[in-house]
Amino acid sequence: MPLKTFDTLEQSLLELQARIAARPPVGCSQKVPGIEPIHPARYDTAAISGIAKQISQKLALTDKQQVLAVKLVTKYHRQWKKAGYDVSNINLNTPTQMPLRTIVDRAHSVSAEDGWINLKFPYKPRLIGMVASYANNSRGRVTYDEKTKIWKLKATASNLKWADIFVKDHKFEITDSYKKLVKRMEDGYDYKNIQLDIVDGELVLRDAPETMLEWIHVNIGEIHMSNFIKVASASNILAFTLSNDLVDYVYQTHRDIADIILMRRSFVSSDHNTMSDLLQKINQLEYKNVVIYMPAPSLFREVTASIAHRMPGYSIVTTSSNDATYNFNSNKTVYITSRVIAVPADLIVSTAGFMAGPSRRNWFNTATKNIYYCQDIDNKIKKQLKKDESNISYKRRNER
Repeated sequence: MPLKTFDTLEQSLLELQARIAARPPVGCSQKVPGIEPIHPARYDTAAISGIAKQISQKLALTDKQQVLAVKLVTKYHRQWKKAGYDVSNINLNTPTQMPLRTIVDRAHSVSAEDGWINLKFPYKPRLIGMVASYANNSRGRVTYDEKTKIWKLKATASNLKWADIFVKDHKFEITDSYKKLVKRMEDGYDYKNIQLDIVDGELVLRDAPETMLEWIHVNIGEIHMSNFIKVASASNILAFTLSNDLVDYVYQTHRDIADIILMRRSFVSSDHNTMSDLLQKINQLEYKNVVIYMPAPSLFREVTASIAHRMPGYSIVTTSSNDATYNFNSNKTVYITSRVIAVPADLIVSTAGFMAGPSRRNWFNTATKNIYYCQDIDNKIKKQLKKDESNISYKRRNER
């Protein structure tokens, strides 16, 4: 029986989306009768769905979407053949149902209006994925306006801090309204004067605005020596400084986890520390959500046993692309995963010493702390660690 072909590029993309939707649920082997499903790479799913939705709304493809659509359809030619289709004729010369849109606003800009940060950029799955991923863990509302095609972030200090890195990394046009918002935020908070200190044996946070104190009370707890590790560890996300006396106290009383407490990112050599040793250190932090990222699922069982021994107060969740095992018995959880998961992590431990892909980078950046547990780390991460070593916890601790 001869293989079927598609007459137009849109037709092939819509059929691809239909066959993705026909996949049986995880754990179920029963297929939709008469339809051979196609299983795309996880990072292609959003792009396929987005372009298919646009086509179904009778909106023509742009020239760049045409290139992407051809790539997405032909990439799975083996699965197409199994489904009875030949996609070898799908290329840039394949007819489209509607003329391509050549006049497209491809501007990348950031502006501020009425208490919102506005991110405007053309359809780019990579950037969309990064913003959507951040929205899952943001400290301030993040929403997408379908009508204007603009991502809107509530102008909180945390959202502004993330947005500033995002727009500079991707070379957005910086408008005057956004510059004024950044200046207002900087003028409103002199972070050098907000300092955690120890005075007569008591933990004190000097010159902190009321909103910061409220957030700490709700999300971390009382500013008290009994809560010392959690409060001191928050200096990275809340941008307050640490006094010289306090830093000395950390090294005197918590020497084995001092770098983890003081720095946003740390490197723990797997040549000199066993996983069991590392878990014992992590247990002292008392974080609510800990994620252990391991590209090799074959090691999950061994690590699970170590967690049960070293971190007995935690539930353990193991995930992979094919299964999920849950064992809930606590309000604190350790997740073991080989892929990016939508968990607002207090700490992500990576057994990979490199950072590949925007979704993984964004995921790591939204965590309160990162630990790289491996033999070595790549140069990009080494530069990040050097920057952390010279940031507020060290350079500013004597400034008062």
